[in-house]
Amino acid sequence: MKHDYCEEGIGPMEHDYYEQEDRIIWLANRESLAKMGYVRERFQIAAIRTGPVGPPRGEELIGYAVLKQTAAGEPGKGLRRRIFTLQPVDRYYDPQGIFRDRVPPEAIDPLKVQAGKPSDSLAHKSLFEGGSEGEIRSDRK
Repeated sequence: MKHDYCEEGIGPMEHDYYEQEDRIIWLANRESLAKMGYVRERFQIAAIRTGPVGPPRGEELIGYAVLKQTAAGEPGKGLRRRIFTLQPVDRYYDPQGIFRDRVPPEAIDPLKVQAGKPSDSLAHKSLFEGGSEGEIRSDRK
């Protein structure tokens, strides 16, 4: 199942926002991304097409989308860019915390992210494997 999460107050995303992406930049190497297990994905309004954008307060920026030169912004708002973050409560930082056996709703696998394409939600995927939303089944770990 695909999802289109976005920053609060921005509203549902259209697939053309993905199509405006040129590439994904990760601020961690592939080995570190694999150890993270998941990152949080969202869209954020930005004034620039390239370069890192500031993550929401309390989150660490792990990666971001660079937009094509032809990407169109919204008048008076800016450009919608996909960002990838972690919070202090996430399993990577707190293995015994609230996400020990589950993932947040916006969790995606960073190793499967592709520019221009929506990511698969790990939280929704668990529903189709017989778990509750966001639950990691012990026989699937």
